Amino acid sequence: GKLLYTRAIGYSQISDTEKKPLTMANRFRIGSITKMFTATMILQLSEEGALKLTDTLSKFLPQVPNANKITILQILSHRSGIPNVSREQNAQGNVKTIPMTKEEHLALIVKATPDFEPDTKSLYSNSGYFLLGLIIEKVTGKSYETVLQDKIVTKIGLRDTYTATGPIDVNKNESLTYFIIPGGEWKQVPETHPSLLFGAGAIVSTPNDLAKFIQALFDGKLVS
Repeated sequence: GKLLYTRAIGYSQISDTEKKPLTMANRFRIGSITKMFTATMILQLSEEGALKLTDTLSKFLPQVPNANKITILQILSHRSGIPNVSREQNAQGNVKTIPMTKEEHLALIVKATPDFEPDTKSLYSNSGYFLLGLIIEKVTGKSYETVLQDKIVTKIGLRDTYTATGPIDVNKNESLTYFIIPGGEWKQVPETHPSLLFGAGAIVSTPNDLAKFIQALFDGKLVS
């Protein structure tokens, strides 16, 4: 529970004229580490009796293919066969930067062919965790963000953890992402709009908050 070492390396924003150094106050898009928060909330709801891990998807989203055979536990474990979906590329360019409604996202999952019969294989599924986000909202009657704040953030005192709603905001200490191109020049990575990520990858946090979260999780403060 005691912070022993902390250090920030690199830059949070690079332009033609300046490089803004990263600090420990910088917030990052944590990508798929979001799934640990989503899984924690599902397990909390299970402990409260709001759902069972043996419940099938048909109880919440019967329109998804194989919904009557897929359990919550299989989705958590990436054993559901729910395929990763994405919009088709179009003339508008990079579709990942364009917002998508939950209804549109769900419709893509409903239309897609399962990767395999539930529980016969393991295959990483972002779409599965998107559905878990929807289940959290359905069971609680609250937004994913509200449940995150109530069940994790406020409970263990995280100061810099929340879900992203739009583009990275440098005025909120959020760090931009870069890759290096031949010749050694840094180029900003096109952002995936957080509405595409939802329960699979939309959380913003800091290394300090993540250290606090994992400590609380393994200390039994979030789930037994």
